[in-house]
Amino acid sequence: MSTASLLVGHGGHATTLRALSHDLPVLVVPLHPMLDQKVIGRAVAATGAARVLPTKAGPQAIRAAVRALLADDAAQAAAATCGARIRAQDGAAEAVMEIEAVLAARG
Repeated sequence: MSTASLLVGHGGHATTLRALSHDLPVLVVPLHPMLDQKVIGRAVAATGAARVLPTKAGPQAIRAAVRALLADDAAQAAAATCGARIRAQDGAAEAVMEIEAVLAARG
């Protein structure tokens, strides 16, 4: 992803976060209505780093959204902000602390 300018994806957690960790804005086109893809797309869109299109978006809508995201300096900046926050976290260490806290609370 180091040579990409943006990600077009279905809103899967891993790929979306990987793109953001590389400061890339994201165009989300969810594939499945019952999975978390729409929620992830909306959450990232709320930061300004993504746009979400409907599952049935056609080529013209996707092309227009890609062009708009590439030209959107605010989306680029929002993606960079998200990326900095992701890179500043040690997700594995934080997960261990959360699991330990849950286990400690259960005795």
